[in-house]
Amino acid sequence: MTRHKFHYAYHFAVYLFVFFCLRAVQWVEMKFGPLTVDQIFFHLNFGGEMLLKVDHSLVISAIRNVLLLPLVLALLALALDIQLSRRARRSGARPSLAPGDAPPLPALRLIRFLAARRAPLLILAGSTFLLYSISAFSYLRARYSDDDYLGKHYLDPRSVPVQAERPRNLVLVYVESLEKTYADSALFGDDLLKSLHGLGGMSFAHYRQMPGTGWTMAGIVGTQCGIPLKDILGGDRNKDESAPDNHAFNRRVGPSLRSFLPNAVCLGDILKEHGYTSVFLGGASLRFAGKGTFFLGHHYDQAWGLDELGQAGLHLDDANGWGYLDHQVLAEARARVRELHDSGRPFNLTVLTLDTHGPDGLLSRECRARGAGDYAGIVRCTADQVAEFVQFIRDNGYLRDTRVVILGDHLAMRNPLYERLTQAGSRDIFNLFIADTPIRMNRDTIVHFDLLPTLLEFLGFQVTGGRLGLGYSGITEPASAIPDDRIERMQAELPNRSDRYWSFWKAPASTEGPPETTVH
Repeated sequence: MTRHKFHYAYHFAVYLFVFFCLRAVQWVEMKFGPLTVDQIFFHLNFGGEMLLKVDHSLVISAIRNVLLLPLVLALLALALDIQLSRRARRSGARPSLAPGDAPPLPALRLIRFLAARRAPLLILAGSTFLLYSISAFSYLRARYSDDDYLGKHYLDPRSVPVQAERPRNLVLVYVESLEKTYADSALFGDDLLKSLHGLGGMSFAHYRQMPGTGWTMAGIVGTQCGIPLKDILGGDRNKDESAPDNHAFNRRVGPSLRSFLPNAVCLGDILKEHGYTSVFLGGASLRFAGKGTFFLGHHYDQAWGLDELGQAGLHLDDANGWGYLDHQVLAEARARVRELHDSGRPFNLTVLTLDTHGPDGLLSRECRARGAGDYAGIVRCTADQVAEFVQFIRDNGYLRDTRVVILGDHLAMRNPLYERLTQAGSRDIFNLFIADTPIRMNRDTIVHFDLLPTLLEFLGFQVTGGRLGLGYSGITEPASAIPDDRIERMQAELPNRSDRYWSFWKAPASTEGPPETTVH
């Protein structure tokens, strides 16, 4: 009897593992679309536990589909297995597929045969399917490749003179998952971004997504630091164990990792040297994905998220796990613009929206009142609210010395409109540059990394040579020609192992932030 118990326990474990692998891949694809190892490990290091707290429906769905359903299927398979075994014993036959001794049910025959004779193959197949779905094999191959695009092409901003000719203020709005594709009326029956297009301004025809820029923090890092965001396995490489736990910097950004790319030079660092006050404003927790760690570590003077807005007395209008939705965040942004502009100092206000976050979006009371009832309505409502925020800036005369940039942070992941998005001939990230005077773009196609020099030149800075990080300015002609195969090489080589990339995570002597750049 003990032998039979072990036998059934072994089969049950095999069934459970295989069903878990199958359902995990299906569920992740259904909720998020393709994920990468870099993305998974990044969130495990930087506030991944926050996801379990903020999106309860996602957690419940995962428990049902990835844990409970495989368990039920494994129990059913085990019950069929036991039934088959008992029939075989009653007939005095061995439980095999040999002619003449198999039971009459083909499903029972197959289950029994696979568990009894092909368990290692099942385990291997399930593991391979799971690993392939997150590009684990490509990830492992890249870690042992010597083709280091970043190491060969990164231009350290410390070595580039950046001069302030006539610097303007910056209002930078990252709109969650906003694609240019939503404007395609052939796919959606209407231009969902009509209100944004009505603002005027200029945009690049093609804003392409490269490896290491496909989720929110990766998109922010790509545009502000000119580099991709890759995995941080062994993320304690930038912990300073000698620093006291109550260090002021740690208190502000949270205890998980004490610095975020501390040796990279990013937009906030450069603007700080030129006297800018930088403020970040978003509705979700600053602890999620390391947002607070990044912004405060790169010379943003203030970072406002769920906790900070709550402590300041802002009432949460909509009950949801993520935080303040777009109508409240953009209302706060209006107040911040007025306050920062009245200070008389140059400023950078960076805003991150939330409502269009996958997999289902967040439908606020405000958007319901505007007639939204599905994900397409949420996209339209978010676009309308961002357009109204820009119109507020225009109506108050702030565009005389302030420039506005609206960017999607990355291409949309899985959402209710995803199938229609993938029917587009090409998918590009939304971008719009709004100024009081026209700005000439020097080409049609940009990537995230190009935004670092482009944003600075859009504000009125002169970036010598037109290059910073991995980026080429999209406004002035760069001193060196952009290679024709640049995008193809980035797609092939950016995932590869890079010693230069790891140097950005090396802990500096002080945990107060990255080293100072040189003011020119």
